[in-house]
Amino acid sequence: MTEDARLLTTDLYSHFKRFATTADDHLLIVAPFIRLSALQAILQNVSIPHVVVVSTWRTEDVLRGASDTEIYPFLRTRGWALKLHSRLHAKLIIADLRRAIVSSANVTEPGLGLVQRPNLECATDVDLTIADQRWVLNLVFQSPKVNDAYYSAFKNHLASLPTSHSRPIPEFYPTTLEDYAGAHSDQLPISDSPAWLVSRLVSLRKFGVSSLDHDTLRQVLHDISLFSLSVESSPEEHSRILRDKFFGLPTIVRLQGFLHSERYFGEIKNWMRDHWIDELPPSRSKLTRSVQVVMAWLVELSDGKYVLKRPRHSQCLVPSSERAVAVSP
Repeated sequence: MTEDARLLTTDLYSHFKRFATTADDHLLIVAPFIRLSALQAILQNVSIPHVVVVSTWRTEDVLRGASDTEIYPFLRTRGWALKLHSRLHAKLIIADLRRAIVSSANVTEPGLGLVQRPNLECATDVDLTIADQRWVLNLVFQSPKVNDAYYSAFKNHLASLPTSHSRPIPEFYPTTLEDYAGAHSDQLPISDSPAWLVSRLVSLRKFGVSSLDHDTLRQVLHDISLFSLSVESSPEEHSRILRDKFFGLPTIVRLQGFLHSERYFGEIKNWMRDHWIDELPPSRSKLTRSVQVVMAWLVELSDGKYVLKRPRHSQCLVPSSERAVAVSP
């Protein structure tokens, strides 16, 4: 807990708004109930590229006005993400995976004190430990991301309901979020290579979070959650888990179907772009980085199934069945 930690009991809106501006790179807002005007108020002065909001969107909550579906287009137009978790009850706002406000308040006008008679709420500031950071990232990865198809289907579901609800309100249970067959930035590793990740896990276990710079820590925590790794495991166990789980990632499963013959870097990059399902298309640099990482992981973990060659000064991924076939210089 921070040295000046105290119980915040009044004017939570100002505390949340000020705290949001302290994030250098990543901001996470978590609450079961979120109203658009309250969310806009918190994010009014935020311009960082990575903002993720996690909420619930139960049908009954939306119908009675506790939650607001319009937060999705608001976030989408800014390149920010909305995720949903059906069992969410936590309320917190996190800056750069290092500091947080933990609160009893939802992101609503009564919760944050934006109305004349607000709710009686409280909050406090905390510093996140490595265990806290892993818990937060697990929450994020267990929360599927809302996309245009899901948003449209959910809006149609709401519109189809009668205005008078004398019967129990039917919940919305689509498979849209989980079943999209494409690349997703949250569901691919971001570490340079498995060996790089394992070496940083060893540093994390021996010397703690202070041994890694912010960007390295972000990459390591991302992949810890993606592959459900334990910091206490041995390097050999880490390597085994990475090998097993990497080839089970949906994008990698589908990509291997495309890699039945040699593929140049540009071909894999085009495939990734065509199968990308984040709502905003990736930047050229982000896509290039993703392909570089995926190729490195495929080569390192495949036990020789894939090899990397450089014909015509371009990287070419060659499956083992074609290793005996000469590649033109």
